[in-house]
Amino acid sequence: MNQMSLRLAERMVDYDLIGSDDIAFYAYSIQLFLEATVFILAIFTIAAVLGCVFEIVSFLAVFMLIRKFSDGFHCKSSLGCFIVSILCTLSTIITVPLLSRYYAAFLCIVVLSTLYLLVIGTHCNPEVCYKPGEISRLKELSRITVVIVGVVVSILLWFRLLEPYNGYFATGVIYNGLSVSIARIINKKGGNNYEKDTI
Repeated sequence: MNQMSLRLAERMVDYDLIGSDDIAFYAYSIQLFLEATVFILAIFTIAAVLGCVFEIVSFLAVFMLIRKFSDGFHCKSSLGCFIVSILCTLSTIITVPLLSRYYAAFLCIVVLSTLYLLVIGTHCNPEVCYKPGEISRLKELSRITVVIVGVVVSILLWFRLLEPYNGYFATGVIYNGLSVSIARIINKKGGNNYEKDTI
């Protein structure tokens, strides 16, 4: 998929759609899009077979919305990313009923995850070259998204509204917190190819 994405980006340069300096950025973006498309087709097929499409949609809606700005852990290969994404998504079928038995703890974990993501803002992939000011913008958008989603999900849990889907919404917040935590542990020193930002 890396090669396919790179070729598509090079074609965009040939047709003067992007500059040659932007090949790496667009190739990476195209790769993410292709991987996401394959993942969505696969996970919805599995969810349909298991009869939990709405539950999976509830989780992915929150997870992908926050992940878009907060970023997080990335596997080293497309296959690894695909497998981990499928397993993490399907694990919510077990995680949500388990956490729902301890509602107070479930709510606390969601609130802590929201606060953690709010403080961190975003943890950008060190392999991507970001334009000046882009990380600051991502952090701002991430914090706005996290505040809105975190508050709404916490209210849904507190008042036990939209059960059992509220648990899947909540797990989307929690898994984002875990993803960012893992990324920060693995990339303690970060990269030198993106703008340092402590805002």
